Amino acid sequence: MKRQEGSWIYRGYKWHGFSYGIEPCRSGGAAWDAYRDTKGKFFLFDEGENYGYLCQTLSPFRPDLSQVRADSYLTAVTFAWTMVFTHEQPEIGPFFAEADPREIGSQARRPEAK
Repeated sequence: MKRQEGSWIYRGYKWHGFSYGIEPCRSGGAAWDAYRDTKGKFFLFDEGENYGYLCQTLSPFRPDLSQVRADSYLTAVTFAWTMVFTHEQPEIGPFFAEADPREIGSQARRPEAK
């Protein structure tokens, strides 16, 4: 989305890159199916980046943040996948996106954007 729109945020929310089709993703039931198949540690953070946690759950458990009604992001520590729960659910979201495998290593080494 950054390349196309010049910003990581579109229409006020990072996840609108998915809802407006700028970034490829799965949504609804397809997002849930892909998310349930993930394994390993992940980061959890909110839209405003007010908090961030490194999490590990017992497989195959993955947290369901649908009822929180907040914009929450879960992403693999390798950045291989991202699951987004939105405040608009069930009307809009959730979204699940996978990184291009060729870019995963380079994403982890990038300096933090300001």
